[in-house]
Amino acid sequence: MWSNYNLLSILLVCTLFIACSSSNTTVDIDENGNERFSSFYDQFYGDSTFQISRIEFPLIRNRRNLDSDSPFWDIDNWQYLQRIDDEDDRIERFLYDLDGVIDENIIISKKFRIKNTYSLINNQWYLTGYSGMIDLGSSR
Repeated sequence: MWSNYNLLSILLVCTLFIACSSSNTTVDIDENGNERFSSFYDQFYGDSTFQISRIEFPLIRNRRNLDSDSPFWDIDNWQYLQRIDDEDDRIERFLYDLDGVIDENIIISKKFRIKNTYSLINNQWYLTGYSGMIDLGSSR
């Protein structure tokens, strides 16, 4: 028979396990009350739930890369984006800060490009543009 002490101990261990394993969804704030982009970026690519909450759906698909009937990405056909390993010599990553809008261009093996646009909306960063993988060798 379980004693109250044993049940309390099991409950405490389970609570600690859940608390320690849950993801941290806080993003660092700068002196102006805006989220720090680097903190947002880490959270965006580290937590699929956070990612989906920070996308301004629907996103327009790139015409050259339409692989479905819909010209939009929406929450139903979105696939979790993985962080690009910019330590890889085949990857070049460029960030352009346009005061409240950040354009990210990722060039892969000088053959493919991904363009992401992030916008600061009400002091929080959101993905507001996503090109998908563009073949740089295809006709324009």
